[in-house]
Amino acid sequence: GAAAEVADGPAVVEQGGEQADVAEAGVVEDSSEDNYVDQSFHLRGFWDPDPRHRFELKGGYRQDHERRGTENFQGDKAFSIDETPMYEETSALGRYTYGADKSRGRLILEAKGADKTYMNLRELTERSDRQNLEGTATFLWRLAGSLHGLLEASQGQYDYVNDLAPQVGVIDTGDNDYTQVLAGVTWEAAGKTDGTLKVGRAEKNFTDADR
Repeated sequence: GAAAEVADGPAVVEQGGEQADVAEAGVVEDSSEDNYVDQSFHLRGFWDPDPRHRFELKGGYRQDHERRGTENFQGDKAFSIDETPMYEETSALGRYTYGADKSRGRLILEAKGADKTYMNLRELTERSDRQNLEGTATFLWRLAGSLHGLLEASQGQYDYVNDLAPQVGVIDTGDNDYTQVLAGVTWEAAGKTDGTLKVGRAEKNFTDADR
């Protein structure tokens, strides 16, 4: 990233960004119907007006495939299709961090959203098109060295955009709201190895009373 001196004080403003493009192709020797070409594109930018404040934005787009036996094609459905299921997904994330890396405590606020739309086999996938919004707050407290305790709370929703007309006794939408509260620890060893362990409780509520 770039660094520049602030005119009215000794603080340093850091800003920067990065871009990533990834493409992947797969060929299945005994089943050409399962061949695929995936691709993705991501952008990331950040701004640190001073050591205690950090703003970060991420955006992405990808075209990806689903393997037989997953998502919409489990059980007998895995053998009912003659092409690879493909979808496209756009995503965005915003994150604000209060507290320097070496502070006793840090607060991280995050909001993200995604839009997933299937590109083929629409008679089977249309009702799985969905949008997701989520907000998360995380508090980190230094315990020793690079070991931190954490508390994390998230709330979000899934909106399935091609619902059936409402009918009693029929599941016509997968729309749901969810909350999650977690506690745990996170650590980094010698700048090379890091990890996070979290436990907690999650709750999901579907809007369709027939579920």
